[in-house]
Amino acid sequence: MSPWTSDPKTGSEATPPQSLADFPRGSILREIWNDVTVDTPDVLLAPRKLESVLSVRGATVKVLGVDRLPEPITIHPGQALAPDDNFRWSEVEGTVDFVACDGDRLTLEISDSGQRVQAILSGWRGEIPATLRGRRVRVVGAAESFLHSGDVRVVGRIWARAASAITVTSQTPQADLLRLTSISELTNGDPATFRDAAVKIVGKVVSQEGNQLTISDSGTFGAFVSSNGLEWRAVGAPIEMAMGAKVYVGLAVNSRMPTKSSRAVFTNVSGLSRLPRWTDIGNPNGAGQFAITGERFVVEGVGSDIWDAPDQFTFVYEQMDGAGSIVARLDSFDAADPAARAGIMIRESLDLDAQFVDLVQTMESGIRSTSMQWRWRTAGNSTRTVGDTAQGASLPAWLKLERRFSTVVVTPNETATFALGDFVDVVGFVTSYQGQPAIFNASVSKQRHDSVGAQLQSNWRPLVEIARLSDGDGKWDGLDFFRFRGVVTFCGDVLGRRYWAMQDQSAATLLTGRDPSNLFLVRPGSYAEIVSNPGWAPPTNNLFADNVFLLGSTALPNPVLHPAEYLLPKRGEGTWIELEGIVRSVADTGLMEVKARGEVFTVAVSGAQVARLRDHVDAGVRLRGVIVYPNERERLLLVPSPEHLEITKEPLRDPFAYTLESIHSLTADNLLNQSRHRTRLQGTVTYADQAVVYVQDDFGGIRVELETVMPIDVGFPVEIVGFPDWGEDESVVLRHALVRVQASGTRVKPVVASSLEAASGRYANQLVRIRAVVSRTLGSAEGEPLELEADQRIFRVMLPGRRASVGEIPRGSIVELTGINVKEAGLLQWVHASNTTSSILPLKLLLRSSADVAVLQKPSWWVVKRALLFVSSIALVGLVISFWIHKLRQRVKQRTAELDATMEKLQKEARMSATLAERDRLAGEIHDSLEQGLNGILLQLESTANLESCPPEIRSSLDLACSMASFSRTEVQNAVWELQSPMLEDSELPVAIEKIMRQITPESLHGTVKVEGVPRRLASEVEHHLLRIAQEAINNTVKHAAAHNLNVVLGYEVEAVVLSVVDDGCGFSPDQVTTGGLGHFGLRSLRSRVGKIHATHEVLSSPGKGTTIRVRVPVINT
Repeated sequence: MSPWTSDPKTGSEATPPQSLADFPRGSILREIWNDVTVDTPDVLLAPRKLESVLSVRGATVKVLGVDRLPEPITIHPGQALAPDDNFRWSEVEGTVDFVACDGDRLTLEISDSGQRVQAILSGWRGEIPATLRGRRVRVVGAAESFLHSGDVRVVGRIWARAASAITVTSQTPQADLLRLTSISELTNGDPATFRDAAVKIVGKVVSQEGNQLTISDSGTFGAFVSSNGLEWRAVGAPIEMAMGAKVYVGLAVNSRMPTKSSRAVFTNVSGLSRLPRWTDIGNPNGAGQFAITGERFVVEGVGSDIWDAPDQFTFVYEQMDGAGSIVARLDSFDAADPAARAGIMIRESLDLDAQFVDLVQTMESGIRSTSMQWRWRTAGNSTRTVGDTAQGASLPAWLKLERRFSTVVVTPNETATFALGDFVDVVGFVTSYQGQPAIFNASVSKQRHDSVGAQLQSNWRPLVEIARLSDGDGKWDGLDFFRFRGVVTFCGDVLGRRYWAMQDQSAATLLTGRDPSNLFLVRPGSYAEIVSNPGWAPPTNNLFADNVFLLGSTALPNPVLHPAEYLLPKRGEGTWIELEGIVRSVADTGLMEVKARGEVFTVAVSGAQVARLRDHVDAGVRLRGVIVYPNERERLLLVPSPEHLEITKEPLRDPFAYTLESIHSLTADNLLNQSRHRTRLQGTVTYADQAVVYVQDDFGGIRVELETVMPIDVGFPVEIVGFPDWGEDESVVLRHALVRVQASGTRVKPVVASSLEAASGRYANQLVRIRAVVSRTLGSAEGEPLELEADQRIFRVMLPGRRASVGEIPRGSIVELTGINVKEAGLLQWVHASNTTSSILPLKLLLRSSADVAVLQKPSWWVVKRALLFVSSIALVGLVISFWIHKLRQRVKQRTAELDATMEKLQKEARMSATLAERDRLAGEIHDSLEQGLNGILLQLESTANLESCPPEIRSSLDLACSMASFSRTEVQNAVWELQSPMLEDSELPVAIEKIMRQITPESLHGTVKVEGVPRRLASEVEHHLLRIAQEAINNTVKHAAAHNLNVVLGYEVEAVVLSVVDDGCGFSPDQVTTGGLGHFGLRSLRSRVGKIHATHEVLSSPGKGTTIRVRVPVINT
C-alpha cells in the first residue's frame, strides 16, 4: 500500500506512515500524479520503511546552468547503501571480469573481494575495449542500489558516461577472474586466440635464466590408432592429468567372468623390454598368465573390469620416467565376455583405484570399438572417449599411448627466485618469443592450496532452498505449501516456448506458472518470492509458481564456467553459466549458432537486432545466460540481453582476407573437440547439389555446406570460406560456407582407384573412378542405391534425383563409375546371397549424372550357368524317359502278381499299415521324451569333457559315460513309455515346460519361458502333446541351432491357446528337412501331434535367420 493519502493536494506534504497501523482510511495501492511541480525531489524521496513507487509521465526538465560535479563518495562492491546515498555521485574500484557493448552502451562487470557491481557507460564510441578484462579500474558515476540478502540494499549499478569515467589503476590482471588455461592449450592452440590476452596458468618451474622462467605442465596423454603402424589417427582430444614423474606402462587385459580368462596376443610392442613384470591388479578371482613366444606377448587376463573403481585386471608392465610412449599391435583377442577389454595402459601406481589412461578394445554393446579411458582422480570412476569403430576397431589393430610435457617461457613483472620443481600460479599477457607463445608482465607466486577466488559466504537463507525442491523422489515430502526466493535470470519466449528461470545460492530451476501474466511482473535481475503448492498441479521437473511477489532488484549470480554445469544435477539445466566460443551463423529468427569447446550451442539473445548479431559471425564471444536442453542433443543458451554478450575477438571485415590454406592441413588432430574460426580454401567444384558442394584441390577433397543455396557448375574454380568441422563420417566438412566463383576452369581428372583404396579413406571426398561388376539386376526406382561388386566386396552408389536416367543394368555387367568418394559412417554390414556371405564396404560413391555410369561390357547370353542349365535339362529328360520305361516294366509284373495274390496282398497291406502306424507312434514318443533327455545328458557330458581345464582322468570317465548314454539311447528307442508325461502329474503346463528348459539348455544358451494371458487347465491329451511339441523344439535348438537366445511363449487367448518357440540360431530350410527321409522324426512327430489335437502349425525358418515354430489350438479343442 502506498504511504500517500488519496488527497493529491495534501499528499505530497503528508508524513509517510512508519507502520501498517499508521495507514489512514482510504489509502491506495498505486497512484499517478499529473501536472505536479516540485522544486526538490526530497519530499518525494523521504525515507520510509514501506516500499512505494513514484510514477511520472511526460516529465520535463529545465536546465538552469552548468555546475561542477560533486566530489564522489568512495563505495565498494557489495557495500550497503543508506537511503541518502542512492543515486549519489560515487566512485567504485575493482577488476573487470566481463565487457559487453550494445550500440553506444558499454557494460562492465566489476568485482572486488567476491562482490560485484555493474557499470553502464552511455554514449560509448569506438571499438570494444577487450583489453580491459582482467585489469583493475576505477569508475565514477551515479550509484544505484539493489536488494541483497532479501532486505539489505547494496550498490548494484554505476551509471556513468563515456570513457572519461574509467581509469585503469593496475595493468596486472586479477587471477581469480580468469579461466585456467592449460599450457598445452596455449602452445598448441590457435595463436590468434591468445594474442595480447590475459591468461592464467599453473605449472612447475623447470628452469630459470635471469628473470625468465620456463614453466612445464603436469603432462598430457594422447591416444592413437592405426591400421599399419605408420599413419596414426587420434582417439579424442589429449587428456591433461597430473601423475608422478614415474609411471607404469604396459598391457592390460581383463575377462569380466570370475571363472574364465580372456586371451590377448600383442606383437610389435615398443615401450616394454623382453623381461617385463606382470601382476593381477585388484586381487581378482583366479590368476592371470603371461608368456613371450618369439615376438608374441600372450596375456591371459582375469578380473571384473577396467572402468569403475576398484580395477581388476591382469597388467604386464614396466616403469617409465617422464615423457614416453607405448606401442603395440593387438593381433587377436579371445574375450571371455563381450564387455571384456584388452589394450595398453599408462598408470600412476599398481593400486586398484589409481589414476590411469588406457586405449582398449571391447565388444561391449555388441559393437567392436576402440576406447580411450581415463580416471581423473584416485578412487573415482572412469571417463571414456569412444573412437571410430571402423578405424582401429578391427583386428589386428595398432594402438599407441603417449605422455608429453608442454612448456612456456614466463617473464615476471617483479624479480623473484624460485626453486626447480616449485609449482607456481602465473597470471599475465600472451606474447610471442622465438616463434612460440610466451607470457610477459606476469604475476608469479607459489601455488596456493586454498580455493582461489572463493566467494564470500552469504548469510542469506531463503525459506526453502531450490536445491531441496528440484532433486530426488522425496522433494515434496512435508511441503504442502512453501515459498522460496531467488534472482530471476531469464524470462521470455523462445521458439514458441516460454522460459522462466530462477536461481538462489543453492541451485537453479526452470519455472512454470498458473498465471502466464506473472511472467511480465519480473525481469532478469528481479529479486522475487515464489509461492507454490505442489498439490495444486502434478509435479514436474520445473517448479510451479502459483503466486509471484516482486521484492526488488539484485545482481545476477556468479556464472558457472562451461562445461562445469555438466557436473550439476540434470546437467545444470536452468543454471546461469558463462561460455566462450565462436559465432558461426545467425538465423533469420535471431538464433545464433555458437561452437564452444567442440560443442555446438543454439543461443537466443533477447532484445538483440538480427542485423547487429550478424555482424558478430566469426567473432570470438563470451556469453552469459541460462542453459536449457530442449531435447537430448540440443543445447540452448538463453541470454537475457545484449549486455551479456562480450566480443573477445572481432571478426575480419572481409571473410576472404584469411590466409589461404590447403585441404590437407585440416585433420582430426586440429578439429576434434575444438572451435575454429573461418578457414579459406581454394579448389575446383567436383559436385554440386543445392546447398552441398564438393571441392577438390591438389591435396584432397572436402564437403562444403553453403550458408545459402546458390547455383554452381561443376568444374568451376572457387574460393570458399567456412567453419571446418570433423564430420560424422570421419572426414572434413566446411559448414556455413561462403563461395566466390572465379573464372571458368577445367574439370578435375578423377583418380583411378580400387574399391578397397577408396574405402580406406585415402581419397575421401575426392573424385575417383572405380571399375566394378553389377552384383544383381538393378531397378531404376528413384532413391534406390546401386549395389556393385569389386574385389569381392559390395559397395553402394548414389545418384540423387537422376536415378531413373541410368536405367536397368543386368547382373554381371562390367561398369566404370566416376563419382565423389564418400565414406559411409558405421560398421561393416553383412548381406546374404545364396550360400555365400559378402561384406558391404563402408564406401559410397556420389554420382553427378548418368554419364558417370559407363557400361563397359554386358554379360554374354551363353554364360557358364546357362550352359550347365542346358546340359542338366538334357540329362534330366533322359533320366525321366529311362525311369518311365522302367516303371512300365514294373507295372506289367505287378499286374500279373496281383491277379494271383489279391487276397494275400490285402492282408499283408493291412498288417503293414498297422505296423507302420504303430512304428510312427512309438518313434515319435521315444524321440520326444527319453531320447531327448539322453541327448541333453550327452551334450552336457561332451561339453564338460571338452573343457581345457578338465583333468585327463576325469575326461576318460566322462568319455565312458558318454558311450554308456549313447548305448542307452539306442536301446530305449525300442521301448514305449506312457502317453501321459509324469511332469504334468503335479505341475501345470508352463511349469513343466520351464523344467524341461532348465534340464536341456546349456549355460551358453539364454532361455526364457513366458506366459501371456490368464493360464487355465487344458484337456489332458492337449497338455501332453503341447508339452512334447515344446520339448522337441527346445531339443532341436540345443542340438542343431547354435543359438544364443531361446524364447518360449505360451499364450492363453480367448479363442485359442498358442505355443511359440523362437530361437536366433542358424536356421534351416523346412522344405529340405520335411522331404529328407524317414529319419526326421521331429517335424513328422510335430505334424502327427498337431493332427491329434486338431490344431494348426507353422514353421518359419531360413538359413542364418533363426527358427520360429508356432502351434495354435482352438478353444473348442482344449
